[in-house]
Amino acid sequence: MPNSWLMAVDQSTAKRTTGASILLMAIIGGAVYALIHQVLHSPGDPTGTLAAVNGNLGLVTLAATSWLLVALLDVVVSLGAFRLYRSTNEHLAMASACLRGAYAAVLTFAALLLLESGLSGNANTAYAAFAQFEFVWGVGLLVFGLHLFCLGYIARQSEFTPDIISWLLMCAGVCYLISRVVWLAGIEVAGGVILAAVMIIGEFTFAVWLMASKAEKTAAVVLKPEPDDNQPLTLLQVFQSVLWAAIGIQKHENRVRDFTRGNPIHFILMGMAFTVAFVLGVVGVVHTILANH
Repeated sequence: MPNSWLMAVDQSTAKRTTGASILLMAIIGGAVYALIHQVLHSPGDPTGTLAAVNGNLGLVTLAATSWLLVALLDVVVSLGAFRLYRSTNEHLAMASACLRGAYAAVLTFAALLLLESGLSGNANTAYAAFAQFEFVWGVGLLVFGLHLFCLGYIARQSEFTPDIISWLLMCAGVCYLISRVVWLAGIEVAGGVILAAVMIIGEFTFAVWLMASKAEKTAAVVLKPEPDDNQPLTLLQVFQSVLWAAIGIQKHENRVRDFTRGNPIHFILMGMAFTVAFVLGVVGVVHTILANH
């Protein structure tokens, strides 16, 4: 199978790599947001932000580079989680991996906005880029919340993941969705600290468990391809599968074909590209409506 190289990674290595990547991205993301974003960007205070950014454009570039690294680690996590839970529910494992890959694509786009502004040498451009980053990243966190809930649901079905871990992941996903929806609606709600705490605890405990637990032997799901139809999928077939899956009208025979002849990386990359295009389209529509009012 084209994706046999991924399944060749033993479960213990996949657990350690995935757990370490989650912890590393949490450290990098938290440090960048607390030490750079909070210092340089003052929402609602253009003058203060411009004063902080001016002369510190190198920090803007550092922030953008760090977010790109976080996005890369997200891709590693998506592949690792797919490897771990493919034998539990291959379809949901692929959906979860694509959602995290899509979030990584959105984060990459937001980081490139910052990087371009930092390299421009223009403080005004950097200020606008911070605002754009916050909006695009905030929308991307909706996708991330869906990923966490999906991942927790798959973990709940598995025989080797503790129930408490799966419930914490699903609760974290719900909290991400709630926080992002009220943020997009511009609603101020009490309990924001509690939501944030649940998000952090959910991912942190999952990462620690992955690194501390021993590998369990699980039977891999193998879908045998048709003897006369085992060629790799074309780019058009991958795009069609991602599109039909997003709409929710994918045929069963096509799903079987995708998982027997497809490469998970191709689907993740196509899902990332599709999500970026969708987000840009939504952003464009929103800006158009606001401009006309």
